[in-house]
Amino acid sequence: WQENDGDGGFYTTQEGRTYTVNKHLTNYEDTRFKEYPKSPLNRVLVHHALREAGFGGKEVIIATGLPVSYYYLANGSRDDALINAKVDNLKRGVTCGLHPMAKIKKNVVATEAIAAYFDQLM
Repeated sequence: WQENDGDGGFYTTQEGRTYTVNKHLTNYEDTRFKEYPKSPLNRVLVHHALREAGFGGKEVIIATGLPVSYYYLANGSRDDALINAKVDNLKRGVTCGLHPMAKIKKNVVATEAIAAYFDQLM
């Protein structure tokens, strides 16, 4: 396979890690791990989705989610450390060749259950 627009699926994070995002890949990264919300992989996939949706180079306000079991601690309070780490993660850099990336001005983090509820309302 080859990207139609050259380097369209090749990303480099601020930390220097490289990722390829393409629907034809058969050897892919698993996103089901506790550190995923604050990982470079998460950041790359969020930016790839924003770029594919036409938001490259634009300022955006986004809403992202966490599973209920990650959003809340065992005592029922919010896991503010993880929520803040997720927000901070998306403030870090990602590049994709010469393609402009979205500029995330604000990231509202909610539980995925709330996001699913609102999705059903729409």
